Amino acid sequence: MKKLFKLLVGLVLVLCLLPQTLSAEASGQEEYYSVLFNTNSIPKDFESKITKLGGEIVYSVPEIGYVQIKAPTTAFSAVKGLNGVSAANPSISVGCLPQSLNNDKCIDTVNNKSHP
Repeated sequence: MKKLFKLLVGLVLVLCLLPQTLSAEASGQEEYYSVLFNTNSIPKDFESKITKLGGEIVYSVPEIGYVQIKAPTTAFSAVKGLNGVSAANPSISVGCLPQSLNNDKCIDTVNNKSHP
């Protein structure tokens, strides 16, 4: 019974997230990606390569070889294939969080805007 419950919860999560992922890929919009390098440092030419792919570095931790980038979804496969990349994954983002329990407005955590 517990296994069935876990399976159903997992299936619901996948089905909820799948359309959002597919629509982002189809539209070619920009998304955030986390990139980790093999050498625990960021290659000197990485920023120029990301710029050529139409992206930008948003956040970096050079001491461990980690960057977060914003790039078109169409560039993601190229990012994964760059020399020295150990892992590259889409970053998780929440689109809208309620400002308070008594307020129906929300905060768009992706674009830093307030919405009704």
